Amino acid sequence: LIVQVFVSTDGTDANSFELQWSAPEWASAAARTIGLQIHQVDNNNIKIQTGVTGAGMHMDDNGASLNIIDTENWYYKIKVIKTTAVPQIAARTSYDTGWVSNNDWTNQHLGTSVGGNVIHNLDAPLSDVLVKVLVSPTGTDSDSFQWSFTERSGDFGLMIYAVNNNELKVQTASGGVVIVTDAGAGLTIDTEAWYYKIKVYKLT
Repeated sequence: LIVQVFVSTDGTDANSFELQWSAPEWASAAARTIGLQIHQVDNNNIKIQTGVTGAGMHMDDNGASLNIIDTENWYYKIKVIKTTAVPQIAARTSYDTGWVSNNDWTNQHLGTSVGGNVIHNLDAPLSDVLVKVLVSPTGTDSDSFQWSFTERSGDFGLMIYAVNNNELKVQTASGGVVIVTDAGAGLTIDTEAWYYKIKVYKLT
């Protein structure tokens, strides 16, 4: 299954973003347990559990600091996709930026070109697309990895926002993005001369 959790300030796709796993707020003076986890119940039920002090962190589409989502009067939408029911890929159901060279990952829009939006032209809201952000030190698939939302001390992260049904914005935080290496260590990506690729699939 593919499970996607979307959050919206007003219950519309236009103001939505995808909520993914988020880490504890280590730098906070107050002890917090925030996050989002998906648990198996049985073959027909899953449980989506938030932390005791909130669902996670939120970064605005200008890369500003992350904020805790705890008592906001917002909306959520959950989509569950059975991957064995794979649709046929036809014209205009997917989009690929190809590998794009980049050396600034701080407060940056990673789009069709650096600094711009992802113009996929698939005529679908964010809740009807699957977005993969891939990064590679060499611009090849063989050493690439997939990014999802991460955070540390409120200055690092990656969020995906809808602009309209044909564009989306991939926004990094002011300090860049933190990844976990194969050895389990944290690695900050900020000024590395690496490459990214963004793939968008329309779910039909």
